[in-house]
Amino acid sequence: MNTETPKNPILKLVAIQKDLKAPKNQFNSFGKYNYRSCEDILEAVKPLCHAAGVVLTLTDEVVQVGSWVYVKAIASVQDESGAFSTVAYAREPAERKGMDASQITGSASSYARKYALNGLFCIDDAKDADTQERPPAPAQKPYAAPQPQQAAPPQQPPANDGLRKAFHATGTELYGAGWDAKRAELCAHYGVESSNDMTAQTISNLITRMKEKLAATPAGNGG
Repeated sequence: MNTETPKNPILKLVAIQKDLKAPKNQFNSFGKYNYRSCEDILEAVKPLCHAAGVVLTLTDEVVQVGSWVYVKAIASVQDESGAFSTVAYAREPAERKGMDASQITGSASSYARKYALNGLFCIDDAKDADTQERPPAPAQKPYAAPQPQQAAPPQQPPANDGLRKAFHATGTELYGAGWDAKRAELCAHYGVESSNDMTAQTISNLITRMKEKLAATPAGNGG
């Protein structure tokens, strides 16, 4: 069997994508699911890049769209004959409880870098609800006498195909390359594994909000 390292930079990247194994070694105790972090991917891919004779680099750039601040991450592999890059975005929240400004930016950077690496090395995280651990649960309140039970609210119907397509189209228009990351953030927020599990009412409300943001975004400044 021919084990010679490819000379063509495209073939080098193909070989790395073929051999890369990045298991989901992290566990989200809130959502009860496993996921892989940016550090997990880097630990798995660095030896493959070394063997292929390419350099892997990650860079960040802070960009502002309207009143929102995004971290733009660029993942690149290059050798003496060329380079290949992918880009991903993550939005900084206005605030996050228990985190200062530098930690918020660092969290967004790690998130964006992970999805840039996913694109470069063809790693599918479609089934990941999110990579961000939820904050610890608040302390339990003192015991209170039980209240009369109320009837459970009626179960909301799931979204149909047309509504889901409109949801993805609007999200892509607003967030561009960062839509996958934003969609994962929304799934984690609503406690579902994928956007397919969201109710019709939830998706309808999200579409309305995104359209309002699009209307307020100057032309050419897509998300």
